[in-house]
Amino acid sequence: MKTPETELETLFFRVSKSHRKLAGRLLDAHCFHRGQTPLIFALSQEDGRSNSELADLMEVTPATITNMVKRMEKAGFVQRKRDPADERVKRVWLTSQGKGKVQDLRDVVMNLQGIAFGNFTDAEKNQFKNLMEKVLNNVEGANNCCSCCD
Repeated sequence: MKTPETELETLFFRVSKSHRKLAGRLLDAHCFHRGQTPLIFALSQEDGRSNSELADLMEVTPATITNMVKRMEKAGFVQRKRDPADERVKRVWLTSQGKGKVQDLRDVVMNLQGIAFGNFTDAEKNQFKNLMEKVLNNVEGANNCCSCCD
């Protein structure tokens, strides 16, 4: 039986899945996986971050970053170098090829936003942003508590 709550959850899931699929298609044209875009953007803002800094920033495990960096290094987008101040730490740097992809990826993100929100007014975009922030706060709050989901 459909209820307003299950319809909302189903719609939320469908939007997320469809957005993820479209993002994947748009990024494939640039030889990127959707999870790699935040890493490229993070390095474009501050190059030479460590794996642990990237993991914290992107809210993923260090192992995820390690695998991602290895794939991106193999593709020629990033390189790892030892930190001269601490030989135990490797830092990740964009290569010239990686730097050349930053604007392409920004264009993909803007295209994706245009597709998703092209028929929204500015007021609707602001309202949607505020509502999504509330959803995020609710879900993050539930993830950080001990009793609500047990």
